[in-house]
Amino acid sequence: MPDGTTSVHFRTRKALIYAIAARVAELDMREFVSATDATHDAADSTDLMLSRLADLAMKSAEEPALSRTKARFELLMQAPRDPELMEIFRENTMRFAAMSLEAVAQLQPAGASPDPTLINDQAFAITTFIAGLQIGYVYGGERAMASAEKIDDYLHAVIEGVANRHQKNRFPAKG
Repeated sequence: MPDGTTSVHFRTRKALIYAIAARVAELDMREFVSATDATHDAADSTDLMLSRLADLAMKSAEEPALSRTKARFELLMQAPRDPELMEIFRENTMRFAAMSLEAVAQLQPAGASPDPTLINDQAFAITTFIAGLQIGYVYGGERAMASAEKIDDYLHAVIEGVANRHQKNRFPAKG
């Protein structure tokens, strides 16, 4: 294509960046909606949402999703300096946080009164873990997680670790 073709559709660099961000956000939202679709075969799994998060994390390491993961991180690095760009990703950020909360809530002990602080801390921990994996993918780090199942195992371990820490803080040892 001849030089300048992009400028026919996007008159400025900013317009091009916003269009890319909107497309990345649109594709991410499609994946989020698909992952939370209630018509998936639940197969009596109580931690289905956590497995779906692990699947999304694994997919983000492989093309074509890896290119989108890289674009998302690049755009998110610019977003704090550009409120309009930040707004493009706001709904997706909230959806991912909601998915994490749902995944953690599904794993709480049956019959136990839910502890909102614990659930929030566990959701924060797994979103941070997934973001860390994705940063490794973006920067070409070795993929230590070779499967969604392995990611799922680590997510469970993170959730259990946060629960154990909360239990210790809730009932401190007597000295």
